[in-house]
Amino acid sequence: MEEKKDVTSGVKKELYELRELVAKKNMPLWQEAAFYRFSGWLSTKMVDKKEFESALNRFYNGYGGK
Repeated sequence: MEEKKDVTSGVKKELYELRELVAKKNMPLWQEAAFYRFSGWLSTKMVDKKEFESALNRFYNGYGGK
């Protein structure tokens, strides 16, 4: 049986707590709550900036507001 190699194992992503990234966007509280609900993530989730920006863009496009 052939062993599969994980190509991402050598790449380390810098992770941030979601609430820190959201705080930098200066969203109103209602919009923060809507983003958490839309993404299905908890505020303590650790994500990289690219993943966060992607989710934020989907949120803005889905709700049509910034």
